[in-house]
Amino acid sequence: MPEPDLQTNTFRVAVLGCKVNQYEAQQIRQYLEDCGWRLAAPHESPDLVVVHACAVTAEALRQSLQTARRASATSRVLISGCAAAGPFAPLAETAATAIVPAGVDWRRLLREQLRHWGLPKDGAEFASEAEPLLRRFEGHARAFVKVQDGCDAGCAYCIVPRLRGPPRDRPVEAVVAEARALAEAGHPEIVVTGVCIGRYGRDGGPNLAQLLRRLARIETVQRLRLSSLHPAELTEELLEVWRSTPKLLPHAHLPLQSGSDAVLRRMRRGYTTADFARAVRALRAALDRPAITTDVMVGFPG
Repeated sequence: MPEPDLQTNTFRVAVLGCKVNQYEAQQIRQYLEDCGWRLAAPHESPDLVVVHACAVTAEALRQSLQTARRASATSRVLISGCAAAGPFAPLAETAATAIVPAGVDWRRLLREQLRHWGLPKDGAEFASEAEPLLRRFEGHARAFVKVQDGCDAGCAYCIVPRLRGPPRDRPVEAVVAEARALAEAGHPEIVVTGVCIGRYGRDGGPNLAQLLRRLARIETVQRLRLSSLHPAELTEELLEVWRSTPKLLPHAHLPLQSGSDAVLRRMRRGYTTADFARAVRALRAALDRPAITTDVMVGFPG
């Protein structure tokens, strides 16, 4: 496909998938705006469409590639995220002018590709080792804050470790600074998210419970919410923070995935149905009428 001329420096970011993808799409939007580009109005055909895509399920991958193909009829298309990584990259090339795979270096690769297309000005901080701080979460009342990326849990069905690499934490000070900035920008609720947030601090730094204490001390943050937790990550220290922190909403998402211990072993989930039930009982004992949500997978092979 011939590359269209970039005449108006307008863009749109189409995002599919999880809260981590939603957060990274906001990073891309902010970076492009900082470089002098303008978010296209609903009636405009933008010069550039960034499809920050998902490949966790076959349906998510199908929707991601469909979005890219439709956008390629009128705009230059860049596919980023999980559907641009690993075995999916050749598929992405069928609809996109360029691809930027998820992983440790995705911001640097995105910046290099956009500079190749002639950004109006530079934005070096976007490609630095530290995550750039978001100043607002466009189009949302609550704001997501990514505190870590990557996973090495090794669940049998999950491709995320292959696409996003090993676990790596953001520094506590950067997370606190970003949460404060977003709250002051008008987002009273902060959703703490990541690929496996319960493993935050596993390498010796402050853990998730300690991070939440720091976030709760930010006066402008009115509410805190956690994204998904592995049942084994519901520690006594975390429950105590939940119990003693009114800002931390009594909602926990604990993926079960299967009610069969034999299937859980084949999934390599690292817990039994009895372990999951104990985690739920501990949460109910610690909190007053908590909201507990879960995932259950159907059609697991075997």
